[in-house]
Amino acid sequence: MTIAPGAPIDANDIPTLEPHNRTIFTANGTFTKSVTPPPRTIVFRCQASGGAGGGTGATSATQFAAGSGGQGGQYVEQVLDATAVTATVAITVGAAATGVSGSNGNVGNDSSAGGYAVAKGGTSGAGSAATTVMSGVSGGQATQTGTGDLQISGSAGGAGLRLSTVAAVGGHGGNACWGGGAAGVNGSANGNNGQNYGGAGGGAAAVASQGARPGGNSGPGIVVVDEYF
Repeated sequence: MTIAPGAPIDANDIPTLEPHNRTIFTANGTFTKSVTPPPRTIVFRCQASGGAGGGTGATSATQFAAGSGGQGGQYVEQVLDATAVTATVAITVGAAATGVSGSNGNVGNDSSAGGYAVAKGGTSGAGSAATTVMSGVSGGQATQTGTGDLQISGSAGGAGLRLSTVAAVGGHGGNACWGGGAAGVNGSANGNNGQNYGGAGGGAAAVASQGARPGGNSGPGIVVVDEYF
């Protein structure tokens, strides 16, 4: 269709692509492309899971500890001519990363639609050994290079602050495009969990005379496939 410069435009003359079929995956599965009618365009939207927060080691009467927050999971979009997509596509949904007592959290897990779109999981928050020295623990942050037309990295996790035998702060979890990161904690507490989808877990905190504590779990990933006709 050609519209002459300066000519009035009727909204009915503007071609549009209306979403006709959306498939949401919250667990691994297989996407099957529609046959009748065949789609013109397929969009893969992948959100990876974030990293878990760092845990804290056991503390004595003179020690304290604080873990840092994990990084949010990456978000990726890939827009493709439907003829370039195979009849079926394997879908992988990144599982939530889990916190570990007294240690680094587990890293986030990738979400993908075959090789067409891949979103990378967030790095974990750092665990914290008990100490008697005021100090910080850097939050999780790493370059996330996935596969897709649009790639949005997850936010970095917050630092853990080891302050004194009566004050410690676990770092907040980093945000993801589709999920909020966990809030930080203070005093003595396990790390908070990240939110759906892809938000990172927060770090644990411990003042004097505490047992080991885990960082928070991350939010899981998700994959959404849209077919346009």
